[in-house]
Amino acid sequence: MKKEQLLLPVSRRAVFLRVARALAKENKALHAYRRGQSGTLGDLYVVDVDKQRIVEMHADLELLGRRFGVLREFESLEPINEDAVSDARDMAREERRARRRR
Repeated sequence: MKKEQLLLPVSRRAVFLRVARALAKENKALHAYRRGQSGTLGDLYVVDVDKQRIVEMHADLELLGRRFGVLREFESLEPINEDAVSDARDMAREERRARRRR
């Protein structure tokens, strides 16, 4: 009987930070557009800090994590929860409105 491999979910933010630290060792930086504002570079892109050039466009966070060894085989990238994103956006909007009323 073959054992099922359980995957430990890791948040997108945690993987982003892990990849950013790995890239920093190579003098590169990981950049992300805000949600819903991706441009011609894609949601994520990598910049060579020394040369001030974009070295990778339309980067995939999970593939970057695997390539740099910061996302292990027993870990998986947590899926985006659209409901949580819209709830957080709504809460932030309400907080801004409340501050304006004061």
